[in-house]
Amino acid sequence: MLRTGPCYFGGALTVLAIAGVLPVTSTSLNFGQEAGTPAATEIDPDAVLTDVEVDATAAERAAPATKGYLGSGGCVQCHQGLSRALNNDAFIPLTEPEVWLTDPHSKAFEFIDWSPPDDGTALSASQQLSQEICRKLAIPDIHRAKQCLSCHANWIAAADQPPPIYELGVACESCHGPSAAWDGPHRNRAWRTRSVEEKARLGMVDVRNPVRRAEQCFSCHIGNVREGKLVTHAMYAAGHPPLPSIEIESFARQMPRHWRYLHEKVEDHRRKAEGESPDAAPFEFFAEFVQQNHSYLTAADRAERKQLAGRHRHGAAAVVLGGAVALREALELTGELASQGNDRAWPELAAFDCTACHHDLKQSVPPPTSQPRLRPGRPMIHGWPNALVQLAIFHVSTDAAGYQRKSSELDELLGAIHENLASTPFGDADRLRQETRRLSQWLTSELIIPVAAKPFDDQAVRLAAARLAHIGSQGTHDYDSARQIAWALRTIYCDLSRKPAADGSIQPLLQQLAADLRLDLPNSGGTPCEMSSGSVLQGDPSVTSAPIALTASVPIGLATEVQYDADRFRATMRQFGQLLNRETVQE
Repeated sequence: MLRTGPCYFGGALTVLAIAGVLPVTSTSLNFGQEAGTPAATEIDPDAVLTDVEVDATAAERAAPATKGYLGSGGCVQCHQGLSRALNNDAFIPLTEPEVWLTDPHSKAFEFIDWSPPDDGTALSASQQLSQEICRKLAIPDIHRAKQCLSCHANWIAAADQPPPIYELGVACESCHGPSAAWDGPHRNRAWRTRSVEEKARLGMVDVRNPVRRAEQCFSCHIGNVREGKLVTHAMYAAGHPPLPSIEIESFARQMPRHWRYLHEKVEDHRRKAEGESPDAAPFEFFAEFVQQNHSYLTAADRAERKQLAGRHRHGAAAVVLGGAVALREALELTGELASQGNDRAWPELAAFDCTACHHDLKQSVPPPTSQPRLRPGRPMIHGWPNALVQLAIFHVSTDAAGYQRKSSELDELLGAIHENLASTPFGDADRLRQETRRLSQWLTSELIIPVAAKPFDDQAVRLAAARLAHIGSQGTHDYDSARQIAWALRTIYCDLSRKPAADGSIQPLLQQLAADLRLDLPNSGGTPCEMSSGSVLQGDPSVTSAPIALTASVPIGLATEVQYDADRFRATMRQFGQLLNRETVQE
């Protein structure tokens, strides 16, 4: 039995607490706590650790047979106030459930659940929209709609049933993986010493790895045929809102994020070790944790490793990696859809740029120079995933010649895809599958693996910001591509440890970009420059605002896209670059 003692999961009370039916106290969310469960001050640490050690051995022996989903009840019981008294080294904040409640992911199923409420209240606007979509698609029961719950509630392709307590939406196991085999072992601090490969064998997803995290997020936010996660053109026609472009780190911060990056833990560890935080002990097994969970640091000399761990800017690095992974995942989705073995008819129109067909026929708009000029009547694939890939090329190139060489290789591989799409409507499916695979493999070997292995210090952050300003100031970018560039620029600029002397002039430009491109996501609980020590990670409810109805947000977004001014964006980016490149830096 994996859950014992004070971390026992009591069942349906979890759903009631999260839904707001049961009261939530300021010290504990009490998810799944049964009547009579001891209060936090009555927990016996030795009893908990003994149970964990027994469970770890049993779980590993049975890993292949028991790997599955348990639901989030046990996670919440330990990752919140009930067990903070036991977390004497504060390796994790134990506020994760409280922060998650401010995250729209926690409402992913609630948004689409059009089942009649037990209390007789009316359905929300988004629930009414979901009901109408299901009616048009002949879906009789949203609770059995696998094509919807694959993303809205983590119903995996290989399962005949949805996961436990799927009403929680996108919860712990949706991102961290099925916990049946690793739940017990990971409660022991020695888990920090285990390798990523060992944890993966037990089903845990390595979300500390920015590439793996991006893959996990993009499986829904872009799509993944193998996992049954796909918004089809039929769904769009029935009323499903269009999937927006996504810059992974900007979205993560605005959820808001409920974790700390390594450089933040390094600083916390230093303060504790030097006595600046006398109320908590230094992290146990911290050196082993760095070694096992951030393997790129092994490229450095041992004497430099600790310093490098604190210098690496994880957020900015995630932006650069996310841009390359987004293009790869979008290409793989297109290739999978074009595959002859797929049971869906080609072309799947959702794989193509919506504006290729849905545009104002009376208005003459110059095509963006960031997109290929295809023949009339030849829809192109989405262009926004390509917006940030030059940033990855820049980061791994040692000189201008190397940058030009990799850029030319990318242009050649992309050009083959565009030529195929121009030759016949929607292209030749067999060729498209081969061409997307070829470029996907190139992105992995030439960009994603090298970028992931290369440390990202403050100088790299500054250079990335300057390169983004240059990219944005060149040519004409469509709305979604401009959003990618602006999201990335804002996040990377936030990660600069020292701001330029012109910061006072740069901030209004960032605010202008945010307004012009709707960079602040509706219903998000975080801010683009939030740090983990701030109020967001503490679960402060003041960081949230009144929710915006989905049916109101979509028209606002579409109107913003229509009003987008590519010349204004280019001028703003040029001005940003000029200000950033001033030599004087604030101390």
